[in-house]
Amino acid sequence: MSHCDDLEWVRHVQSTRTGEITLEDTGRFVRVTKELPRPTAQTPQLALFLGTRAKDIALKEIFPHNNLGRRGRREDINLRLETTSLNSDTPLLFADSTPFARNPTDRTQVMCHEILPYSACWKPEGHSLIDIVYNRLLFLFSDVVCVFADDFSSLDALAMRLVLWAEIGSAQKLVGLRPRLLIITTENCQQDRARTLLEVIQPYSEMLGACFSLTKIIQLAGPYLSPTAKHQRLRDEIRQQRQEALAVRQKHGMLFCAEHLAALFQRAVFHTARTTKEQFCYITAARGETKPGNDFTNHLVDFLDLAREHKTPFHSAASYIASSIIMDAYPPQMHAFTIDSIFTEIYGLYCARALTICYGNIYMPQMRREIQQLCYHHFDELRRSRISASKFHWQNIRLLHPSLALFRNNRTCLYCLRRLPEYHLSCGHSVCQECLLVFGALVSGREQRWSLQCIFDDDGEAIVDAKPKTAGVRAVCIDGGGSRGVTPLEFLKGLQEVLLDCPLHEMVDIACGSSSGGLITLAKFHLRWPVDLCAKTFESLAVRCFKGSKSILGLLKSAFNYVVTDAIYNESTLETALKATYGSERAFFAHVPDTVQGPKVAVTAMTHRSQRAVFTNYNASADVLWEGTANLTAQTGGYVAIRPKRPSEEPLLWQVARATSAAPIFFKPMELDIGDFWDGALGFPNPSELAAWESVRIWPESTIDLTLSLGTGEEPKRGKSTSSRSRLLDSFNLHLDGEFHFLNMKNKPNADESLLRLNTKLPHPIRLDDTEHLQLQKENVLQPNNRQGLIDTAFALLVSTFYFQLDHRAVYNRGVYSCQGSIRCRGDYYQVAKALEKLIGPDFEFITDTEVLCKCDFRRNLCSVCHRYRVNISFTVRHPSAILSISLRTTQGIVRKISGFPQSITWFQRQQGLDNPFRTPGHDLPRESLCLGCERNSVFEVAFC
Repeated sequence: MSHCDDLEWVRHVQSTRTGEITLEDTGRFVRVTKELPRPTAQTPQLALFLGTRAKDIALKEIFPHNNLGRRGRREDINLRLETTSLNSDTPLLFADSTPFARNPTDRTQVMCHEILPYSACWKPEGHSLIDIVYNRLLFLFSDVVCVFADDFSSLDALAMRLVLWAEIGSAQKLVGLRPRLLIITTENCQQDRARTLLEVIQPYSEMLGACFSLTKIIQLAGPYLSPTAKHQRLRDEIRQQRQEALAVRQKHGMLFCAEHLAALFQRAVFHTARTTKEQFCYITAARGETKPGNDFTNHLVDFLDLAREHKTPFHSAASYIASSIIMDAYPPQMHAFTIDSIFTEIYGLYCARALTICYGNIYMPQMRREIQQLCYHHFDELRRSRISASKFHWQNIRLLHPSLALFRNNRTCLYCLRRLPEYHLSCGHSVCQECLLVFGALVSGREQRWSLQCIFDDDGEAIVDAKPKTAGVRAVCIDGGGSRGVTPLEFLKGLQEVLLDCPLHEMVDIACGSSSGGLITLAKFHLRWPVDLCAKTFESLAVRCFKGSKSILGLLKSAFNYVVTDAIYNESTLETALKATYGSERAFFAHVPDTVQGPKVAVTAMTHRSQRAVFTNYNASADVLWEGTANLTAQTGGYVAIRPKRPSEEPLLWQVARATSAAPIFFKPMELDIGDFWDGALGFPNPSELAAWESVRIWPESTIDLTLSLGTGEEPKRGKSTSSRSRLLDSFNLHLDGEFHFLNMKNKPNADESLLRLNTKLPHPIRLDDTEHLQLQKENVLQPNNRQGLIDTAFALLVSTFYFQLDHRAVYNRGVYSCQGSIRCRGDYYQVAKALEKLIGPDFEFITDTEVLCKCDFRRNLCSVCHRYRVNISFTVRHPSAILSISLRTTQGIVRKISGFPQSITWFQRQQGLDNPFRTPGHDLPRESLCLGCERNSVFEVAFC
C-alpha cells in the first residue's frame, strides 16, 4: 500500500441540489490499524476532541510527537495514531473535529485510497448533520470525548449543543460502554468558569446520562503556567478515563482488537446510513449473515423430539445444545463476546420457542435456564482448555449420554443443530456442508475432497467432493423418453470416451432426470456406475418391462389390461426389475457405499394433485416448511422437494425410480406413504430449467458454467394437422417434447454459451415402449455429425475444472485495484491434463477480456509436493464490483471461460470470507495453508506449481 497523507476519517456530504445525504468511509480507520505491528492482538482505545483553537493547542501539548501542524485540516474529522503508543497493547487513536464546520457538498475525489459511500435513508429533521454523525457513529467507538468550552461562543451555546446530542440519542446499547465526556475550560480571574459551567449543564445531567456514561468538567490553569504544564491535568485525566473505560470494556467482553474494531466501524457506517433510530449491536454486526434464522427453532425442536423419543436425560440434551451454541458462537477469529450477551442477544429466544413447543410454558423457563447455565459452564471450560470451539463440542459429546449416538434426522444436521444436512455417513448420520468443513480433513492431492469421521465415534465415515466456493455449477439434464433412453446413454458413452480417464460423474455438480432420464441419472450420478454398465442395465430393464407381443392378439391383450387395470403393462414386473437393479432396501437420501459423494441428484415426478415434485439426495439451502409429522418440502418455482420427517420414511431408491418412470397408460402410479406419484416427464419433459432453479437453491450466488441437456431423439413433425383432434394431440406432444423446451430456454435474452444440447433426429416416430429399434437409435447417435458436439461438450467440461481463487483482498492503489490469486483445478489433474492435451495440444494460455495472464502447458503446472494444480496470476481491475472473465485460450484460438465466470472480485472476496475478519460458520480461514512446494513458487508474479 502506498503512503497516504489524508487523515480524514469519515465525511458527511449533503447535496445542495437534492438534499441527499451521503456518509463516506474514507478507509482511514483500516489504514491506521494496519500501521500497528499486531493488529489482531492490540486493542486500541479512542479519544475524540471537539473544538477549534483551544482544541488545537491542547492536541499539540498532549501529543507532541505527532507533528500535528504538518497534516490534516481543521474542518475535517481527522484520525491519528498516537506514535508513542504504537507498540502498546492498548494503543491510543485520537480524532479531532470542529462542530462548527459546514457540511461538505461535493463527494471526495481522492485517488490514493478507496472511499466507500453510503446513501443515507433519513433526513436530519432539525438536527445538525455533524451532530448526528457524532452521536450515532463516532461516539460508538470513542472511550473519551473532550469538548472545549472555550471554543464555543458562550456556555449557554455549549449547553444547547449537549442538549441536542441528548435529543438525538446514543446508538450504543450498553450504557457502561458509552463514552466519558470531559468538558474542558480555562481558569478565568473574573469568574469561576467551572462552577458557572456546572450550573449551566446541571439541569441537563439526566439527559446527558443517555449519551455519556460520565460527565466531568476539567478546568485548566490560567496563563501563569506553561502550555505543557497547563495541559498536564488534562493528559492525566484522559489517561485515568481510558483505564476506567478499558476495565468496563473488559468486563463486558467488548474490548476489540484493531482488526475487529476497523471492521465494526465499517459496518457501523452502513448501519448509521440506514437508520438513526435503531441502536447498533456489536454482536449482530460481527455475526452478519451467519446469525441464526427462524429455522433454528425448528432444528432445536427436531433434536428435542429425538431426545424424548430415545428417553435421553434432559441434562445431556441441554449440554449438547449448549456446546453446539458455543461452537456456533465462537468460530476461530471471532471476538470473545461474553456468553451472557451472546445467549441473551441471539440464542435465548430460539431456545425458549423450541422448549415451549416441546414441553409447554410451565417447564420452559426452568429448562431454558439450564441450557443457559450450561452455556456459561462450557464457555468457562473453553477458555481454560484453549482449544477450538468445534473441538470442545466434539469432546463434550463423548461425555454425554450414549443414546445421543442413536439419533438420526434427515432435515437437521445433528452436528451443529443449525442447518439442513447434505451428506450421509456410513453409520446413517447426516451432516451439513459447513460441518463437513469444520470436522472433515482435506484429502491429499485433490482440491476440496474431504474425509469425515463421525463425531459420535461409531465408525461412520464419508468421503465428499465439495464444490469449491468460487467455482461455478456444472449441470447435466436428461429428458424422459421410455426406451428411447438409449440415446442419452449413447451420448454419455461417447462423452466418456473423449474424456478418457476423467470420470463423468466427477465433472458434474448437479444432475436432473425425468422418467427414463431419471433412471439413468440415478445409476450414473447417484450410484456412480460406469456408463457401459448403465447402458447394459437400462437396455435389459427396457426389454424386460416392455415385453409383449406386437401381434393382433398381443395388442388386444394390452388393450384389455388397460381397460381393467388402467395400465398396459404390469407394474410388478417393473418393480421387481427396479429392486434388482437399485436394491430393495437402499434409501435415496442415504449413504452410498464405496463411493465418493459428489453430484447433487434430482429426479422428477408428478403428484396425484398434478403438482410437480422432485426427489433429491440433498436438502439445499432454501427456506423450508415444517408441517408437523408431514413432509418437509422446499417451495421453489412451482414444485416441491420431498423430504419426510423421519429417515425411516425416506423413499427407497427403487421407489424413486418407479415414481419417475410411472408413465400414464403404460404403468399405474407409484403409491407411497407420502402420496401417489406419476411420470416426472409430464411436469419436466426437459429438466434443464429445473437444474437452473435447483442450482440457485443449493448455491444461491454461483454462476452456471454449463448446462448439458441430453435428448432422447427428436421425432419428425407432422406436416399438417387435419382436424382439431390432431391439433390438440400435436399440442400435447409438443408440451412433452424436450427439444421444444430447450429451444425456448435457448431463445431467452440471457441465454449464452453455457447451454449445450446433445440430441438426434429420429427417422420416424418411435414409441416409448418400442424395444425393437434400440440398435437403430444407438447407430443414429454414432453418426459423424454428432462427433463435434461431443468434442465441444467434453472441452467445456474439462475447462470448467479450472477455477480462480484470490490470495487476499484486492488492493487499491491510485485508481485501480490489484488482484492476486491462483487458478486451480478440481478433480484429478493428471486425468484432466491428459484429456485436454489430446483435444487441444500441450500449450494454452489464460486470458482476461483485455490481456494475457500467463502461458501454460500441461506438463509443468503441477506441484511436486501436494500434486495440485496452482498457477499464480495477478491483474488489475477498475473496481471490485466490475464484472470480468478469465478464460482459457487454445493455440487454435478457441476461447472458453473457466469455472465461476463472469463474476466480480467483490463476489470472490465475499465467497472466500476475505471481507470478514470474524470468519465464517464453517470455521475455515479465507485461505488455506499452502504446501511447501506451493509456497516456494508463490513468490513469482506468475509462477507454476
